[in-house]
Amino acid sequence: MGIQKPSLIGEFSFKPLAPYNLNLTVKAYNFSWFFQNENSIIYLNIEDANLLCLTHEDKKGIVYSKVYLVEDKNVNITPQTIKEKIRFILGLDEDLSNFYQTIRKDPLLHRVPKVLVGMRLRTTSLWNALLIGVCQQNASFLQGWKMVLNLHRLFGRKIKFFGKEIFLPPNPKTIVKYADRLGEARLGYRSETLKRIAEAFSRKDLFEKEIIKLDDEEAVDRLCLIRGVGEYTAKLALVFSQRRYSLLPLDRWLMRLASEAYKIKNPNMKKVEKFLLERWGEWCGLAVFFTTIVLDAEPISLALERLRKNELSPKFESEKPTPLTMYKLLY
Repeated sequence: MGIQKPSLIGEFSFKPLAPYNLNLTVKAYNFSWFFQNENSIIYLNIEDANLLCLTHEDKKGIVYSKVYLVEDKNVNITPQTIKEKIRFILGLDEDLSNFYQTIRKDPLLHRVPKVLVGMRLRTTSLWNALLIGVCQQNASFLQGWKMVLNLHRLFGRKIKFFGKEIFLPPNPKTIVKYADRLGEARLGYRSETLKRIAEAFSRKDLFEKEIIKLDDEEAVDRLCLIRGVGEYTAKLALVFSQRRYSLLPLDRWLMRLASEAYKIKNPNMKKVEKFLLERWGEWCGLAVFFTTIVLDAEPISLALERLRKNELSPKFESEKPTPLTMYKLLY
């Protein structure tokens, strides 16, 4: 279960670039155990050390973080490294003013600057982003995130953090070690793909630091060398881990939505991709993220119905899991 008394290794305060909303940033695509009373819990993995960061935002918009080591391990991580990691994960320095201007009259996203102002994409590791991407292959939002949840519960490290049970994301070596049990997570054919990704990371053929040095096209091609990882999964992982917003993770769900929203005649994947790259430009990846948020990642038939009714604001309270409510409804 890990050490019972986490060791405080640093306290930090940040002044995010306004507007900023920590609550929305942390809630999206998250699990229940990453919340502790008024605090959000951010998982940090730095130099293979597992850290948890208790974070809250005060009424003046200052973000405060207490960082704890949650394992018996000697680490030598500088405060500056920790601060930079927190800043990047939470998007504290990200300027979205140009993005808001880009989508001001967008048929899909015009509500974002009003109902989701200050929300950022919360990044994760490249490994975890690939894990999420694989689970989303040919699956609905709910199916995919149930698989991710199963992987965390079955193979993630379980620890006690101030009396709360927390499951850390499973690491590649654990997935390789228990590959014959991946079926328990109900991944179907995705088990083999996840196993190959885990093997690649375990062999140290892939390092996030190495991928960062590559340009977008090279990074996508490098990830696609792993059998089972296609362009969509690779691009999605790079958006979620490295904020490569110029990439467009286009699937059939978005293709059909975009075709109707922008009245694209005789649509196909290449035609829609070209249109969206021109329309969203450097913000493609972030636009895709917010499209799933405003439409609650509904199945395509319901998403299209909402688009036609101009119901383009997320449901902050819902009876079924959505990207913004799964933290309290998905078990």
